[in-house]
Amino acid sequence: MGTGIHLVGHEPLLYRELTALENLDLYGRLYRIDERRERIGMLLERFGLWDARHQRVSSYSRGMTQRLALCRALLHQPSLLIL
Repeated sequence: MGTGIHLVGHEPLLYRELTALENLDLYGRLYRIDERRERIGMLLERFGLWDARHQRVSSYSRGMTQRLALCRALLHQPSLLIL
């Protein structure tokens, strides 16, 4: 289990001009996550976004954006996730 708390609110807090992969890679670098590429791939697969990983977030439906926000929230394995 990781450390820290993460909140997922109404706003997804994603960069709409970036792709899902670019967003998660950016947050992974900010959190200094070891093996972030493997973790990103696993999360995108788990949330059904693997095939859309190279599309800009601005082209995503609301549901896809929410799933990507969950991927971002779970990326650093927080000990508490508030939805």
